[in-house]
Formats: sequence, C-alpha cells, structure tokens
Amino acid sequence: MTSPNPLQPQSIQAFDPRSLSFTSLYMRLQSLREALTDDPASADEGTVNILESILTGSRHASESLASFMYKLAAECLVEIMVSCPHMRLGWRAETILRHSASSTAGQACLASAQALGSLPLDIDSPDTVFEDSGWQPPLANLDDFLRRLGIRPGHSRWAGRSLVIQDTATDRTLVVKLSATQQGRRALLNEARWMRQLRSECHGIPDRFDIPRVRTVSGAPLFVPEGLGHRWPLPAWLTGCDNLTALAFETGPDYFAYPNDPSRLPIQSGDQICECLGRASRLFGHLTGRGILHTAPIPLFHNRTQQTRRDDQGAYLWQRGGRLDRWLWSCRFPNFGLSGLRDFEHFRCLNGQQGELFREAGTQVLSLALVAGSCFRLQQPSRFGLDSDGRPLDMRHLFDADLLEELLRSIACGYFEGFVGRPVEAGLIPSYKELSRRMIEEMGIDRNMIEVLRLEDQEAMSRQAFEAFLVERGVPERQAAETEQNVRELELSTGPHLGGFNQRISLPELIEFTAGTAARAIVGAYLDQRSPHSSQP
Repeated sequence: MTSPNPLQPQSIQAFDPRSLSFTSLYMRLQSLREALTDDPASADEGTVNILESILTGSRHASESLASFMYKLAAECLVEIMVSCPHMRLGWRAETILRHSASSTAGQACLASAQALGSLPLDIDSPDTVFEDSGWQPPLANLDDFLRRLGIRPGHSRWAGRSLVIQDTATDRTLVVKLSATQQGRRALLNEARWMRQLRSECHGIPDRFDIPRVRTVSGAPLFVPEGLGHRWPLPAWLTGCDNLTALAFETGPDYFAYPNDPSRLPIQSGDQICECLGRASRLFGHLTGRGILHTAPIPLFHNRTQQTRRDDQGAYLWQRGGRLDRWLWSCRFPNFGLSGLRDFEHFRCLNGQQGELFREAGTQVLSLALVAGSCFRLQQPSRFGLDSDGRPLDMRHLFDADLLEELLRSIACGYFEGFVGRPVEAGLIPSYKELSRRMIEEMGIDRNMIEVLRLEDQEAMSRQAFEAFLVERGVPERQAAETEQNVRELELSTGPHLGGFNQRISLPELIEFTAGTAARAIVGAYLDQRSPHSSQP
C-alpha cells in the first residue's frame, strides 16, 4: 500500500500544524517540500493556508530548531510562487512571504526574507576579470608628478592611508592612496580599474556619483612614490615601510565628506542627511541589481581580534545575528558620502554563489542603517562608554525618533528604487516607528563595552604585538608592559558593541529590517522580470 500524497485534499485535512508535535510537523514539511518540487501544480488553497499558519503561528517558535521549520515552510511557499501554474496561489504565496518578511519578528521573518532573497534573477553582470600580470609600478617623484598635472599644493592632510592634496587656487583635489603590502597593491589596482570602468560605462547610474579620475605615471595606474617623506611627513604606521605603492586620483572636495560628520551635516539639517543616505541607498541598490557589488560600505566585524585566526577573519555574518563589534567605531568613516560611493577597491562582480546577492545586499542595508544611527551619536563623538561611577553613558537625548524613522524609510525606499529601477509601491514599506525606538534604546546607552582577549588570540601574538594591541585599545603603555601574556583571558573596554561578547546582537530588530529590505528589493526585481507589465491577478 502506498503512502498518501500529503497534497491531496484528504491529507491536507489531517495536516493540522496545531495538533502535531514539532518533530512530526518538521517531517510533514519535509515531505511537503519534496512533493512540491516534484509536482508544483498539486498545491491548492489548503496547502497555502497550512504554510501561512506555520509562518504566523508561535506554537513551536521556542524550539531550538524552529528556524529549520520556518525555513522549510518559506521554501515551500517560494516553490509555489515560482513554479505553481495557478497564478492566484502564486500571488497568495508571495503576499504571505512579503508580509512575514516585513511584519513578523524573529526566525519566521528571517526565514521568509531569506526565501524571497533566493528568488532567481536574470542579472547581466559585467564581464570584468582583472588580472594582476605581475608588472612593476614605475618610480615617480611626487613633486615632479604634481608639476606635470599642474597642481600647486596649497593645503594637504592625511586621511587614513591617503594623502589629500588641495590646490586652493583651482579647487582641484588629488588623493595619493598608499599601500605597503602586496595584497594592498592588488587592492589599489582593483580600485584603479573600477574607477576607469565606472567612468567609461555609466551603467545607467541615475544619481549624482562623482567617480574619481585616475592619474597615471607613464600610462601605469600605480607608481612607487619618491620623496614622499620629505615634504609630506608620513603617519607613524607608514614610517619605515619599504615598497610603498601609490594610486593617485583626482576628485572633488566632497570625496571625504560623510553623512554623519556634524561639521558638514549637523543633525538639524535632517533633509540633507536623508538625501545623502537615500542617494547612497539608491547607488548601492542600482549597482548591486546590475551585478556590481560594493562589499564593504563600512567595516563590520563579529570579533575584530579574530581577523587573523579564523577562516571568516572575524567578519560580521549578519544573517547569524551575532554580537556586532564596535558599531560606532565602524561608522566613523563610511565608504559613502556627499559625493557618492568611495573606496572602489571593495567593488567586485557578482559571482552567482548561492545566497550571495541576498547576503551582500543585506550587508549594504545594515551598513546604511548603522550609519543612520551614528549620525546622532557622532554629534558628540567623544562621549561614549562609562561615566565616572562606572555606569553606561545615556546619550539618548542626542536622538530624534522621527528623523531616525525618516532616515530608515529613506534607506528602505532608496534601496528598492535603485535595485528594481522604479519607486516602491505604496503600502509595501512598513512603519519603522518601533525600530526607531529600539535603535535609540540600544545605540543610545552604552551597555555593552567589554571585549575579551582569549588565550588563543594571545598565543598567536608576539610580545610586541600583544602590548601594541592593548595600547591600541586604551590600556596605558606601562600597564600593557606589565600585563602577563598567555595566562588568562583579558577583559578590555572597547565598545560600544551591540550585544555582549560572544552573545547575540542586542538589536535583532535591525537584522529583521536588513533582511526585509534586501528581500523586498529582490522580489520586486523578480516580479518585474517575470511579468513586467502585469500586476497581481
């Protein structure tokens, strides 16, 4: 005797999620997933009702493996949405998933968003493969180089590893970006090539995006600078470095102007901040939707200390929802601002890996939302941590809940418009009032300041590196020199972090916003590609 098909009406009646144990329900969902893969046309209204009740129900939400249950239910709905010939069922499946990704919380939200994020898109990624042929950059004296360009230095400063030279007479700005490693040289070469490609092929970019112009030496995009330390003293970390390589590019005065810089955009100029973040969102979305990924809008880490020890370099994998290391520090100098996007070394083409598009879109959305929160905190950048009594500083008074909600809306709408190529439909963007309140609660009070330096990480350091690590994190030099190494784990106050060390993020609502926004853009593009001139049935 054969087993009954769980998609037949009589089986659906018996498939009541409310009456099944978690294990039985999970096994039923596995069978349902297999049956839908084999025969999507066998789905009916009862199938969709069952899956909706699982995603919106809470009976098994506390189970340790509940995420797998929600994932299966969401995948079943995507299968119906993509493959079922009954258009009304497909539309209902889409509606349920969209609602769950935007309006539910926790694992059901993330499962629905991830399922939508897996929808197949036809993206014509540029056929760009940059090879490092091993050529040697030519030597160039920087003074001679400036004379050839007709730039007369009137003002100069260091911005990280970039020397910014301004010709005050002509308002021209030249940036000389340096690297002291072979890996860094490859990154500079990648940056030069993307600058050239994006300048020559606009890719339909609809917004202001000031793409720098590479300035070459004998036709080469990189060069070895001579005489740099005489006229322009090197920062301490570059002093004594051999084999410096430089990339020079000319740009506008706004290239280093950031949306969270109160000297440029004080919080009172809320409309300008909204415009800047909304435009950055559209730019990120537009390029990502065309297969060009900017993979580091800001540096995001779960644990910076593990950069050299773990395979993932301690990077933040947002879908896991872990603690976010030093969020405010990460936002200080974002790779987007008044001139558009920057740090082109982080551009690459979509390679089509499973989940890559959803993951990278989410990284961009999360970065934008974190910078939105930092716009308020960085009005007083030196005020963070604990007060004189050891209590977390409460900086919530710096925030404007209504403006933060508007910034989040600008990000969500802008990313959709850039990615899909049209404004988001009315009613698809939910209210962010509660998210704004929660962001103020978690970003405004520095509850999580502690980082733990584990024994495994200490053992991987030389004594000199160990002491330098402590000093960099605020330990006085004498105390660092007296601190024993490889004896015990050390607690360091390096926050604010979002979440306790080795714990979950303290602001899971931000992960849900990230997932929902990325998924909304992907499903919008999918529906337009599948039926660009039709609406719901």
